[in-house]
Amino acid sequence: MCGLGAHCVALLKRYPGYRS
Repeated sequence: MCGLGAHCVALLKRYPGYRS
C-alpha cells in the first residue's frame, strides 16, 4: 500500500512503524 512516491515518504516519516 505504498505507491504514491513523495506522499508515501511523508506517511513513512509520520509512521516509523508503517509497513504495508
